[in-house]
This record gives sequence, structure tokens and C-alpha cells, in this order.
Amino acid sequence: MQKPCFILLSILCLAACTDPAIENSALSFSVTSPRNLTEPTTDKASESILQSYADAWRGSQEFSLKQPTVFGFWIDGAAYSIALSNSGASLSVGEPSDFDWGFETDLETLIELDSGRLNALTAMGQARADDPIPLQPKLPDDFSDQSIIRGYYIPLMLHFWNREWPESVPFGDGATRLVHGANTSVLVYDEGLRTAWYQLKPGMHINADPNNQVNDFNTAIIVTRGTFHGKLDGQARTFEEGETVLVPEGMTHEFFAQENDYGEFIIVMWGDNA
Repeated sequence: MQKPCFILLSILCLAACTDPAIENSALSFSVTSPRNLTEPTTDKASESILQSYADAWRGSQEFSLKQPTVFGFWIDGAAYSIALSNSGASLSVGEPSDFDWGFETDLETLIELDSGRLNALTAMGQARADDPIPLQPKLPDDFSDQSIIRGYYIPLMLHFWNREWPESVPFGDGATRLVHGANTSVLVYDEGLRTAWYQLKPGMHINADPNNQVNDFNTAIIVTRGTFHGKLDGQARTFEEGETVLVPEGMTHEFFAQENDYGEFIIVMWGDNA
């Protein structure tokens, strides 16, 4: 399977991050510098939603920051920033003078996140670096430490974009995006761990491209509903509800739903390269 270097989705594999794209086998993210805005603009709906995320930030109770961290936001031409600390967060309106990580999106996507119909890591998931995504990660021009993306920024984003406590991650119909050939919701990503929920409807095919069929870490396929088909190490296999199939590092794998198939499964990927 293709290896994207950031979080999120698929029979994914996270590979070495390349600039400017961050890829994961579950997801990948294209990372670029934010555009320059000549006249700062604001939108009250966007500002209100972002303020709710700043108000919900619980600091070290939910995630211990390595240092104060600033998120920048570019939403339909309006710019904002949220400064995070281990004690709280504050929202500022206008182009940030400095930021550590950023997001570019539109109000429609922000409303989807706000409603809980879509989680942020799912909104950033892509199979290839050039796939369009509704929530586009942005990095400052001087960003150089790619090593902290998996172990710091990805789990931080998981916690920041979640206002519930204890936290809850939506998945299932209406909470997915098509990534790697199937409907996918990202669940939890952290250093050495990636999890996602998949839905295979008739005609869907995960890892159809032979170049995308190998991960350099172990994978567990936990079948929670239905029956579907696939190949492991080139050998045809049926996957059925109630079983967990372990796919070792380096083994080719693909999954597909034939005309009368339907399947749902949770994928768990772990190890030093995950």
C-alpha cells in the first residue's frame, strides 16, 4: 500500500515524510505554505466555531504540549490563530505573525467539523499527495523538523479538534471520505499506532494498485460486519464478520467487495514505522 507520511487512513502505511507532501498509508497530507493575505478579513460564523474549540481546550489534561503551540487558520480568505498552552487557549483574528502548524479550509468544512459529522483527521486523509482534501495542512516556510509530525502534531490535532470530554471520534455512514478505494474514518493516530474504520460497498477495492499493497509494519484487520474478499501474499481469501486477520510487515494485501459483498472492519497498524 502506498505510504503516506501523516496520519490517517487506509490500509495505510506511513512512510518517510517527503516535502512538500506528508503521506501515510492511511492517509496523506499535502503540506504547503499559506497564501499571503493583503487585507485581513473575518467571518463571524468561522470565528464563533474556532472560539468554541479554543474554549474547549483543556491544556495538559488532554495533551501535554512540548512548548506553547500556535495553530493558524485560513478559512475562505479570513485568517485566525489559536495559541495553545498547557493551561488554556486564546483565539486571535487576523493573519498570524508566526505559527507552528496551520489549516486551510472553507466554512462548509468547518461546519461539518463543528457538527461532529466529520472528524479532522478524516478530513485530512488522502491516498496520494495530490489528492484534493477539505482540510489542508499548512506549515510555515521555515518548518524543518519532519520527525515531530507523527509523534507530536498528529496526536495534537486529534485532541485539539475534539471538544468532548472524554473525547469521542465519529465513524460510520456520513462520517467518512473515500480514501484508498473505500469509505474511511480515521480513529486514533499516535506515534507507532494508526487506526481507522473502513466500509467496503460492492465494487470498492482497497489497494487495487500493486504499488500500494505492502506496509513496513504489522497490520490487524478486525472484521466487524459482513463478508468481503481479498488477497494476502497473492492468495485469494474471504474475510468474515467476527475474525481478526493479522497481516505481517512486508506481505502484499488488497481487499474488495464483489457484487453481493458488504464489509466493515477496523484496521490497526503498529510498530516503529507506523
